[in-house]
Amino acid sequence: MPSRTKIDREPVIQSLNLTGSIQKTAIALGLHENTVRQIERALRGLCSHCGQRKHQFGQTKCKRCALRERDRSRRNRAKQKASGKCSMCTKRLKKGSTLFCKEHYARRQRNVRFARHGKAAIEAWDAAGGKCQICGQTKAKQRIDLHHLDEDRTNGAAENLAVLCRDCHYLAHLVLKARDRKAFVAWFEKAYPQHPLR
Repeated sequence: MPSRTKIDREPVIQSLNLTGSIQKTAIALGLHENTVRQIERALRGLCSHCGQRKHQFGQTKCKRCALRERDRSRRNRAKQKASGKCSMCTKRLKKGSTLFCKEHYARRQRNVRFARHGKAAIEAWDAAGGKCQICGQTKAKQRIDLHHLDEDRTNGAAENLAVLCRDCHYLAHLVLKARDRKAFVAWFEKAYPQHPLR
């Protein structure tokens, strides 16, 4: 499945203001006309699909177009499922899955919240095998979190990330805030010798 390209809207907006033409802006910036049209509609607060009705708050489509798109996606998924194919591509379904092939099933098993932290977070999730690095809990039994070892959420470096279940994540923060930190760390390291927290 091709990934979407993020487009910087500022040059498009500036060009639209100068030329006033979607076609000229598209040619000047080397973009597809539909891309420029959608940005122009978003500027006016209109549905990016039909361009007639106001879009919903926080969305790019109006309610009618969003429902139509959702129904179309459902029909396509049902069609793929009936033919024994993945709902995301044309490969055969993974054994035991009703929607995805082996590759897309593995992707869906990743914690979706990890994706917003970037590539290093996804790599940390994959390296941990989707399990807590302290107690080994899986996503099925416990919520899995991303812990920043230096407690700085902006530091997304791979060596600063640990994959922990909710309980161990809470425990990790207790270690950092404990009054008798040395005693607590000694107990923690004895109880969990395989922990990734340093």
